[in-house]
Amino acid sequence: MNVMTIRSRFFLLALSLAGMLASGWATANDIAREVRAGRDQAASYDGGFLELGLVVEVFSNPLMGLSEEDNGVDIGIALNGEYQWRGLFVEANTESERGLVLGYNLARGERWLLDIIGSNQHDEISEDMDDRLEGLRDRELDFMLGLRSTHYFGSNIFQLEWMRDISDRHEGVAVNASLGKFWQVRNWNVHAILTYRHKSARVMEYYVGVREDEVTDRFSAYSPGAGHISGLEVGITLPLSEKWILRSTAQYFALSDAMSESPLATEDAGGRLLTSVTRVFN
Repeated sequence: MNVMTIRSRFFLLALSLAGMLASGWATANDIAREVRAGRDQAASYDGGFLELGLVVEVFSNPLMGLSEEDNGVDIGIALNGEYQWRGLFVEANTESERGLVLGYNLARGERWLLDIIGSNQHDEISEDMDDRLEGLRDRELDFMLGLRSTHYFGSNIFQLEWMRDISDRHEGVAVNASLGKFWQVRNWNVHAILTYRHKSARVMEYYVGVREDEVTDRFSAYSPGAGHISGLEVGITLPLSEKWILRSTAQYFALSDAMSESPLATEDAGGRLLTSVTRVFN
């Protein structure tokens, strides 16, 4: 997801967060947020925060239709927030791979959490974003529901998700595994996250497959099996003051053969470099 997609979600996230703060809704344990914050145990409180600022992104997209360009630079709005109330939670993180997460904490210990979560896992791929996709159907964003397990081991965090589509887009399954580690260097938080994201054959067929009735001079028929994306993120977080935060993050991800061999793929890997300055509102 690039900043163009972040912009398209901004109003949805803003409305969701406004409603959340007004009504006293929900928690957050997205591994990207947890590692960047340097958390070494499960949080157990009602309350939350909101961050608002600017983010500059240099991006390289390996799939057509995710943005107007395969490679570019953009400036967008950084909107991050989390809130929890009696086990219900809302997460919003425009600087991670996922925008908005809704959920409920099923069980917790001092160093582990088990949540039920709902979020979109795959962004829209459409001709509106890329003229090269003329003649192909739009691949719409989905909404998936599933379980998330988070475990804390000192400065290491492991997270596992199992998600199934409930939006009638593809009825597929996604399994995500992430391992993060952070280091505190004076007042700098340095972090690294390894990710592995499995996509079932139905997910792959919907987003990167090409049906017989879609075949054009540019796109031949393609029916993939299951695939995956492997990724690495490294970054730093620096508090500039009590209310202002500077972050810089580099992300690299590699597509499996089933995905990179799709006619919609332009490369077998991609990445993002993001730098943001945000203000925290408690």
